[in-house]
Amino acid sequence: MIDCQTCRQNLAELDSGQLEEELAVKVRLHLDGCEFCRSWRKRTANEHHHSAGPANGKKQHLGLDPIAMWYERFEKPRETRISRRRLRLIQAVIVLAAFSMMLLGVQMRSERMNRMISRSDAPTESQNPAALLTRALELDPPAAELFFPLWHGYLQRVDELAQLQSLTMAQLEDVSQGASPHNQLIPSLNARLDSLLGARVELRSQFLTSVGQALGPSRESRLRSESALWDK
Repeated sequence: MIDCQTCRQNLAELDSGQLEEELAVKVRLHLDGCEFCRSWRKRTANEHHHSAGPANGKKQHLGLDPIAMWYERFEKPRETRISRRRLRLIQAVIVLAAFSMMLLGVQMRSERMNRMISRSDAPTESQNPAALLTRALELDPPAAELFFPLWHGYLQRVDELAQLQSLTMAQLEDVSQGASPHNQLIPSLNARLDSLLGARVELRSQFLTSVGQALGPSRESRLRSESALWDK
């Protein structure tokens, strides 16, 4: 957003259609939300209309404008305080959300690992993903020692990417709701989301390739067919 002085300096070019489109949009947005600048624009237009020419007109000066003086003395400091409080609130919400998601991710991962590894947490073997994968891939003890570290590493990395996606989506939502549609953060956050999605696809491909190299193409093919047990 732009301030009142910048807005008023560009009103003449806006009215004549000579203002660049990006700046024109900012000026119009400021006018929509600023009663002081709308009043200043209307009064200036009336004075130009009644003026006989440049010799009879008087140049407007920000320091002598009562509305501008009121804005600079009372309204602008108040708006600045509100903006700073809002920024601090948004920052606090983002930090709290990130911390909560981190704790939630650690808790969910711990519970999932316990269900997969500990037989005491699984009522039956058929409900344990680790047991199901062991049977589906026909893993003997040496093969299991190769497979499960790869699998656990894959799940851990997927959790990290999911947390980053959630945090980025929360930031994008905050920016979209509280800022101008021309905010430069929106494209960068969307690009970050696309990058994280691409990283998840690449991670899945690398995991399958690693399993194929360690256990052979046949087990890699079986693992692809059992993706419901391991792919998140």
